[in-house]
Amino acid sequence: MHKPADLPDDELQRLQTLHDLGILDTEGDEIFDNLTRFASDLFGTPIALVSLVDENRQWFLSHHGIDATETPRSQSFCAHSILDRNNVMVIPDATRDKRFSDNPLVTDNPGIRFYAGAPIVSDDGLPLGTFCIIDTSPRDDFDEADHEKLKHFARMAMREIQLWKARRETEQKLEHLQDSQEEQSRILTLLGHDMKGSFNAIIGFCGLLSRIDPAANPDKLREYVEIIGSASHRAHQLMENLMSWARSGTSGHAGEQVATDIRIPVMGAISTIRPAADIKSVAIIDRTTACIVHIDPVQIEAVIRNLIGNAVKFSHSGGSIEIVTSVSDGRLTLSVRDQGVGMDRRTLERIRNAATGGSATGTAGEKGSGIGLMLSRDFLSAHDAVLQVDSIPGKGSTFSFTVPCEPRDES
Repeated sequence: MHKPADLPDDELQRLQTLHDLGILDTEGDEIFDNLTRFASDLFGTPIALVSLVDENRQWFLSHHGIDATETPRSQSFCAHSILDRNNVMVIPDATRDKRFSDNPLVTDNPGIRFYAGAPIVSDDGLPLGTFCIIDTSPRDDFDEADHEKLKHFARMAMREIQLWKARRETEQKLEHLQDSQEEQSRILTLLGHDMKGSFNAIIGFCGLLSRIDPAANPDKLREYVEIIGSASHRAHQLMENLMSWARSGTSGHAGEQVATDIRIPVMGAISTIRPAADIKSVAIIDRTTACIVHIDPVQIEAVIRNLIGNAVKFSHSGGSIEIVTSVSDGRLTLSVRDQGVGMDRRTLERIRNAATGGSATGTAGEKGSGIGLMLSRDFLSAHDAVLQVDSIPGKGSTFSFTVPCEPRDES
């Protein structure tokens, strides 16, 4: 009874290299079919294969002369061939070879008699499969020149596999670049639209303000000033987001991550948002403690700024917001808690799952597009962190994220 081939000594590394190519179970490329068709004509065999030996099967990257795309490794001639990665394995008549005489590929279709396989070897010397030719009649005319020709086909197959992998990686990079460019264009469009709306409000109400008699209409004067102030703070917040995004480069990528006391980006974020909070009479309470984190300070300050700004937006006048940190198992969690309107389950799920904009109106009629949260998710993703959201309707919301940290020695 036929015996499956032994495993190569470097089988695990060999399989890893094979799988890293990403070519298994693909449509391959016409160039491989051209190679097998040419080899079939050159050697006068009805079958020629580019066979890659996987863990439990041999998969045919090209299969000229047969319809099968794979066979079990236990029946594979090529699994024997890769054991000697430097030489061609030749079987003149499989019915006379005790390793293969009762192999189903010999006794049944395709009825293999003659086999010659040259290992397809990677740059680091690992045999990934073979370039093989097969005949249904015995042959004893395969000479040394034929050995060299078949080795050349195997080398060509390996080069084409490498070129295929390089083309695929290039195509993926181009697709990613196109997606990134489209995303950047969309973000700029949304930011531009929101900033235009804010500046239109400032310009429009400044015009109205110039026509008001302060003594006769003090309440209207105060109303217009508050609207202008709110629109100005919104435009400033949008500009801060745009600048953070631009300074950090392409979305989805962190800039230089440096050791930073988490209190530094927190203080920077608070200083930006405090004027808007003061207009609404919302207190911002900083309860963070010293802790060194390795971050892109620009991106993380933008995240904190957006979370605090969002909390102000949905807080009631006279409410408060807490920024707190906690450390556990070498990781710091920063949370922004408000006592505002909170979110129902549907809104909470939308906020948790949404990758793009969309925002509700704030407690004082503040408008938004959701760009801040979208950029925050993007910046956190660059730090291998995610935005966590919890909320209770009528009680408030908590937004938090976790990053690795080094507790500061205060002694």
